[in-house]
Amino acid sequence: MYKKSTSVFKIVGKSFSTYLKNIQEFLKYILYPVFGQLAGIFVCFLPFFMTGGNQSSINIPLVFVCMIAGLIIFCHAFWKYLIISGGLVLISRQIVENEPLQEFSRYTEIFSKRSKDYIKYLFIMILVSLLFVAAGVVWMFLMIAKYYNVQSIDMSVLASQLTLQVIPLALVLFLISSLLFVTLESFVLNPNSTPFQGILKAIKLSARNFFPNLGLMFMLLLIGIVFSEFTGLILKNALFNEALYAKYGSYSDMVGLLEAMTQSCIVSILLPFITLCRTWWYLRMDKEHTARALKKA
Repeated sequence: MYKKSTSVFKIVGKSFSTYLKNIQEFLKYILYPVFGQLAGIFVCFLPFFMTGGNQSSINIPLVFVCMIAGLIIFCHAFWKYLIISGGLVLISRQIVENEPLQEFSRYTEIFSKRSKDYIKYLFIMILVSLLFVAAGVVWMFLMIAKYYNVQSIDMSVLASQLTLQVIPLALVLFLISSLLFVTLESFVLNPNSTPFQGILKAIKLSARNFFPNLGLMFMLLLIGIVFSEFTGLILKNALFNEALYAKYGSYSDMVGLLEAMTQSCIVSILLPFITLCRTWWYLRMDKEHTARALKKA
């Protein structure tokens, strides 16, 4: 399968058709890890919604019990989500390389054995993300200091200048983030390397294939945004409408969070498709790099 389709567009098209062929197995695999998080949040809010919007009739002991139960469900489902994300990479490799598939739960078991290294990988990625955020915050503060005048503050000028600065900053962060696009695939598919070595390898491969890598990332982001907007429109009209917000006006923030979580969970059904694209792309970059290295040798 890898040899038949190696261009970015073909990878996306073939990955989507493969996803549709195996959609029943994929959805069964991700069902609890994805929607279990939504169930956990709903359980946390259940005592409030049981009052029908009447704050005076809240059962405090029930709130306490539901909060604990909901958080347990959410955290358990979220950890399962992180584990199946790695399992999906292993499944995707089997598909791309035309190797026979085992029961999907088997890949979860295999990847679970690397939980300690996985936590290290997640910690490094969180740290890198925080560094990006910190750099953006520092940049914004520098821009505010540049245009800030204690004696004469023109907020409209300040706002327009900051807007002009945010656009290139967001673009730079987007370009840099593309180097981290396949770090999970690199970590999962290089079990003999440390998490840092896996991340570094992904960055090197992405840098050598920067524009195609950026193109694939943009395509998948665009697909995700379009599907998210479509899902949000349906949810807004079918479930989270004005009548629901009016009924639970006192808990509009909770309703809003549930709406966002529901939309996010539905969009997450694309996770197997996106993982298949990224894994396929990573394998292409890795094999081409290995081939070039062998020629030089």
